[in-house]
Amino acid sequence: MEQWIDGPDLPVPNVDPSGIVTPDRLTFLLIGGHDPETESDPDTESYSSILSFHCQSRQCHWTKIDHELSEPRAHAVAMFIPNRLGDCEKL
Repeated sequence: MEQWIDGPDLPVPNVDPSGIVTPDRLTFLLIGGHDPETESDPDTESYSSILSFHCQSRQCHWTKIDHELSEPRAHAVAMFIPNRLGDCEKL
């Protein structure tokens, strides 16, 4: 039976991000969140970064992707929307 193993650490400490698996099921995205050290501070700035977790040949790593959220977020909901629903001109 397979067991859980620890993966690579996040590049920065992060709590309350959103997580989503890409439609091809090859990549996991970690979206937003904030620093756990400042969690009790109501003025804590959330992260706008998006981290990608990808494994190839059993080698896994986190990468910060080039795109960021337009507004920093924590405790948010994330989901993929099919392209056919995202093309407003066709609706």
